[in-house]
Amino acid sequence: MEVGKLMVLLLFVIGVESLEMRTWGSGSGSDPSVVSLDCGKHSMAPNTRVTIQTPNYPNNYDESYRCQWEIYCNSVENTTLTMVCPDFELEDSTDCTADRLIIKDHDSRDVICGDDNPDGTTTVSGFIRLTFWSNIITGTTAMGFRCHIWCHPKPGTINLPCIC
Repeated sequence: MEVGKLMVLLLFVIGVESLEMRTWGSGSGSDPSVVSLDCGKHSMAPNTRVTIQTPNYPNNYDESYRCQWEIYCNSVENTTLTMVCPDFELEDSTDCTADRLIIKDHDSRDVICGDDNPDGTTTVSGFIRLTFWSNIITGTTAMGFRCHIWCHPKPGTINLPCIC
């Protein structure tokens, strides 16, 4: 097997209620080795990465769809999360009243749509809530997104394993 086609994804999961992962490998141009988190609550360790994406990515997502991810990095106070979104395209609308991604990080809340890519978003702590919502209007969807979320220790902090 070629090295370029081999991808190893390591997840160090500590204290997870339920970590369900799905491979969305059905679309043309999709990478079947990318494991994407299902909707729900997820926990991750510092210096690891998780991936979220819209269903059917890179093909158009469905109408009338809602998914919420709550992602926590151990320890929330001593870590931050950074989003890297190589692809991002939602239906564009005034004030994002149609399809949208809501990014909630403690006191901040951003609503984005169209090609307003959240690439580079960094949280103030190791928590983020992402809610993807598509409206019911037929035929007004787009490619969607794939975002990788990295957990990093805050500078000057020591992260010890969680003893839960």
